[in-house]
Amino acid sequence: WGEIQLKRLIELAGMLPYCDFLEQYTAQHEGGRLRPDLIIRLPGGKNIVVDAKVPLHKYMESTETTDEKQRKKALKEHAQHIRHHIKALQQKEYAEKIDESHEFVLLFLPVEALLIAALEVDVDLLEYSAAHNVLIATPMTLLALLRTVVVSWRHETVQKNTQAIAMASKKIIN
Repeated sequence: WGEIQLKRLIELAGMLPYCDFLEQYTAQHEGGRLRPDLIIRLPGGKNIVVDAKVPLHKYMESTETTDEKQRKKALKEHAQHIRHHIKALQQKEYAEKIDESHEFVLLFLPVEALLIAALEVDVDLLEYSAAHNVLIATPMTLLALLRTVVVSWRHETVQKNTQAIAMASKKIIN
């Protein structure tokens, strides 16, 4: 479900030509292979690795109970699951193992409420993730990032076209 949400955001942002999806990319390295859910290609050759996670079980448990003590317990476990995903992503070392990757990886949570609920009980979660070079993205933050990347690709295209026109003009004049 997280991967489907991810693909829909890519389409919505107009990023399909600039992204590689799970079914297209596997990185082989000494310790085995890595299969990120998404690699966003940036102008200039750099990449951003995205991994989608949907830690729903404890979140849903927290919303289904009327007992405040049980709700808080479930939310704490939900936040712990996210911390576990952050640590696991750091240990994958995508930046070292996937060519031209930025030093961080994006952890995509496909529902805004998943992050909000975790932050309710774990106020240091964002600092923890940043310290582990894992940035948490929700649908709106990822869409903003993707739209920014689309604008960068457009500028890159305009710049290349301008250079081609300038070179063609010089040939005509000479």
